[in-house]
Amino acid sequence: MAFAPGRAAAVRVRAPLAGVSSPRVPTRLVWALVALILGLAGWLMLLNGVLGISGYLAIGIGVGIGCAVIGSLAHDALAGPRERM
Repeated sequence: MAFAPGRAAAVRVRAPLAGVSSPRVPTRLVWALVALILGLAGWLMLLNGVLGISGYLAIGIGVGIGCAVIGSLAHDALAGPRERM
């Protein structure tokens, strides 16, 4: 079989990296769960008086991540077809 440069350039198959599997859980779902856990853990810390006022920090980080996830979903929902690439 002869080497055809045009054909070889047109057919490029990307082999998966060794030991790296494709993600099965969407990244936004993971971040949403992290935000929920941090927010609820912060409230629990405040209710139980654990570590002083650091519960506010946990709540703030959870709310910030949650806002970022919601903003990302809103951007994708409102983006035109050119921006979804």
